[in-house]
Amino acid sequence: MLSFRPSSILLIRLGALGDVIQTLPVATQLRLAFPEARIVWAIEDKALPLIEAQPGITPLLFPKRKVFSKNPLTAIYNQWKFSQTLKSFNFDLALDLQGLFKSGWITWASNAKVRAGFHKNNTREGNHLFLSHQMPWQDIKTLHKIDYYQSILPWLGIPTQPVSDPFGFTFTEQEIKNTRILMHRLRIRANCYIVLNIGTSRVTKRWRNEYFVELIRLLRLRYPKLQLLLCGGGAEDALIELEILKQIEPGEVLSCVNKVNLREFAQIVAHCCAIVSPDSLGLHLASALNKPAIGLIGGFSSTPLQIGNWKNPGKSLASDIDCFPCRRRTCSHHSCMKDLTASLIFQEIEKVLSDKH
Repeated sequence: MLSFRPSSILLIRLGALGDVIQTLPVATQLRLAFPEARIVWAIEDKALPLIEAQPGITPLLFPKRKVFSKNPLTAIYNQWKFSQTLKSFNFDLALDLQGLFKSGWITWASNAKVRAGFHKNNTREGNHLFLSHQMPWQDIKTLHKIDYYQSILPWLGIPTQPVSDPFGFTFTEQEIKNTRILMHRLRIRANCYIVLNIGTSRVTKRWRNEYFVELIRLLRLRYPKLQLLLCGGGAEDALIELEILKQIEPGEVLSCVNKVNLREFAQIVAHCCAIVSPDSLGLHLASALNKPAIGLIGGFSSTPLQIGNWKNPGKSLASDIDCFPCRRRTCSHHSCMKDLTASLIFQEIEKVLSDKH
């Protein structure tokens, strides 16, 4: 569909963290297809660390609070200011992979020749009104999100190539050095630990505390030489960490809850032998870093096919109850997560580690 080779490309995926990771293969394919082009990625501050060290990508921070301020004068000024920044890049092509009003506005404000995004029934908040080109409708329930995001490229006539590392997730030399120090401080050895990620953004995505405790005991008995590392961040995760630590013997599990930043957490995942995680950054980092992952998919999430393991060992599990996935922010019974018992998860870990430990 493109009748020209773009020299300046705007990629829009502002958040959330997991979705930013899942968008990286699109950036990789764009670099391969247009090696001479400048690729600018519009992103919000929380997710910025995930792409700021990526080769061939220029991050552009989107100041959402200022652009959409409740103060009309502040909003108008910052909308003008950000739109001027966008126009200074002289974009030929803008790809909106977010599908919301705010990303649509950025697409429109970029003044790109081609402003492409997904079908109106695959987006929300009138996003399609800002686009010059809309993809045909897709049944997104049959596609992994990574494949869904990449589907926009062949539709535009942009060739995709098989690559050994579609994510290209990289770390600087200083970050690698800092990780060695971090792992020494945490007293963990590379490829000799299992990450138990308790962190997630929604209550309906959380696994039960008592299941983590039971899983820790099962793993300690079965794999006494492997270390177990709790990960997470935020006040709620800190409370859950305390509840778990109260119920197990000292030394049975290590913890880096609220002790590492996003990129340090990524390196912890990169050096583990397996990770257990709900639908959150940890699960999607496992795909990017090709690490065995056991995903715990709750009711607010999409299906395991859409967000689970992508071409890496392990398995993402979800309940088969009638109300799954409900996409609700609250739930009175959390049956979908109750069904994912510790013994079930333990069996999946055994399958992943059977040939190595």
